[in-house]
Amino acid sequence: MAERANWLFTVWAMVDERLAEASARLQGLVRMLRVAVAFLVVGILLVLASPVVLLVWPDWFPLAYAVSTVVLVVPLVAVTVLVGLPLRMKSVVRLIDKGYPENAKELAIRIAARKLRDQSIETEELLVETALNEGRKVLERYKARAATLEQDATQGEPGRDPAAPPPSMAT
Repeated sequence: MAERANWLFTVWAMVDERLAEASARLQGLVRMLRVAVAFLVVGILLVLASPVVLLVWPDWFPLAYAVSTVVLVVPLVAVTVLVGLPLRMKSVVRLIDKGYPENAKELAIRIAARKLRDQSIETEELLVETALNEGRKVLERYKARAATLEQDATQGEPGRDPAAPPPSMAT
């Protein structure tokens, strides 16, 4: 029972660690989105303020326009990267592009291939385990036979000291 509980705690710790990592990544992504939104709002306000600068201070208009453009472009690049992230999952996008019948066939092939791979690994593990067990059995048989031969050799010579090595081992 304690062994089973240890196993469950190990699995839970692994799942908990993965969830914590995913949570930290998602929190970083949300922070980046909040910063991008703040920059977008400031950029939009600066773009809307540039006509006012043109009317009130026409000499400062090029500077106001340049600042508003830079402030607006930085978060747009960040948003473009975030929107493009799902497109980087090429295998998923390819399946979506294929459409229904073809992607269902490919998914079925992938599932079958994974199942065959898993079964192959299990078969290899069973073969190794069987080979080890058979090796142990052979070793036990040879040890038993060696003990029997040694016992027969000592019984065949009366008056021989049983603590002395068998004649086959003496040099």
